[in-house]
Amino acid sequence: MTNGNTEKNSKPDYSLTIPSAVIEKIGLVDAKQGEVHVFDNALLIVKGDLTAAELIATCESLREFSTDMAVKMALACGPCHHCKVCAADPEDECSPLSDLPEGLLQSFMDAEVCLLELEDLLDSEDEIDEE
Repeated sequence: MTNGNTEKNSKPDYSLTIPSAVIEKIGLVDAKQGEVHVFDNALLIVKGDLTAAELIATCESLREFSTDMAVKMALACGPCHHCKVCAADPEDECSPLSDLPEGLLQSFMDAEVCLLELEDLLDSEDEIDEE
């Protein structure tokens, strides 16, 4: 991402260049419109006016991406060692785990992800490696 603004006292103007191959791959070249969706820490560009098949394919791609992100988090936490924290109530209001969506927390618990490490990572400002 680049800041195209060179004036000293003005607000930065950040821009993002999307390669033509990406625009072509998602079908925006021939689309009537595109939609931009902004989420916490993510930006999603979708071809507007999707067919039913395209909508299903998009849902599946987003589901796969979501799963990949959850796996990345689980790998960063490591396996559960059945300590007191993992046995404690993760929905306790004092726990950072109480802020997680219930389904995601349950998925981590079912996969026996270390909840102590998950709490530590949620409390920290550490970035999760791409590995």
